Amino acid sequence: MEYKISELLELIEEDTVRLERRNDVSPQKIKETVMNKIHSENKTSRPSRRWGRTLLIAAIISAFFAVSAFAIGYSIHRQRQQELREKYHIDQTGTDSYVEYPLPEDGDEAAGDGVEDIRVTPLSAVSYANTVDIYFNVSPIDFRYVIPDEDCIELSHDGEHWVYAEPVYSDLAPSGISYADITQEHVLYDAQTRTATMHCYIHPSRFWESGDAELTVRLFPDDVLIGRFTVEAPELEKRLCLFDRPLVFSPEGYDESGRVLGIELSATGVWFLVEMEDFSLMDRDENTAWIRAADQVTRGTLHMADGSDFSAPGCDSIQKYENGIAYFYCNWQDTIDIHAVTAITIGDTSLQLN
Repeated sequence: MEYKISELLELIEEDTVRLERRNDVSPQKIKETVMNKIHSENKTSRPSRRWGRTLLIAAIISAFFAVSAFAIGYSIHRQRQQELREKYHIDQTGTDSYVEYPLPEDGDEAAGDGVEDIRVTPLSAVSYANTVDIYFNVSPIDFRYVIPDEDCIELSHDGEHWVYAEPVYSDLAPSGISYADITQEHVLYDAQTRTATMHCYIHPSRFWESGDAELTVRLFPDDVLIGRFTVEAPELEKRLCLFDRPLVFSPEGYDESGRVLGIELSATGVWFLVEMEDFSLMDRDENTAWIRAADQVTRGTLHMADGSDFSAPGCDSIQKYENGIAYFYCNWQDTIDIHAVTAITIGDTSLQLN
């Protein structure tokens, strides 16, 4: 403890000198203070246990939300795939004309300006006579793009030729509903995740020889790319069944006649093979009688091995005409097991299939 000399002189009383006791501190206390200071200078600074726990909790919460976001997306993807399987009765028919695509682990999406968070995920595809119907999810997407009106989602196989995608309708959508009347409940659109399930028809010629096609997805009219994915076209199964005796038909008042030689089945449609001596009669407006007569013999009921029936409601196109035979085509938004069909009834005539 420091003292000034002048202060010491003031404390002299007679022959003795007395020092005033200031801040009396024991030697033991001084030793403890010095040792604590030495230890504090030599120690490495460490974060407190409370701060460590805070960091750990933050990391757990971050991981939880990341996993939750992936799980929600995966759940929507699997849910839509299951709904499509049920729509096409895949578990019952086991057809190869329908294929499901796996959920990608890391997207191959090509993102445009401002839409880096939009994800396009292929779900499945089904083959028809001259189209492949591709189903896919887009998320998150504003509902105005779901209805192909002024704004829409488009696909292209080459970046030059584009076709618009349509929404997949729910069971609540009335038949023949117009785009103007569609609401979120009429289509497969999840408002919570803003996930839209869409589909688009692609011509088989757009697929490479390997059976694959790379499709680019954009928003129109923004012309902003939101995704790119590669899909495989499913096989179109066919089964040709010629009748033992052709079914003969003729319009009233005409001497000419036509014959239905048989049918060719696929999982998603049927061709009626119609033979006519003069097929040009079908192209003349005044010969609507021929069109009506042909319509009556190119529709019917398919009978299955398990006793169930399936309706072929009528043909909407003539796929081709060769060697005097016209191929009237009828399709449906479903699949059948083509090997389970045992007979067909056309009008009042039942024909066995071999």
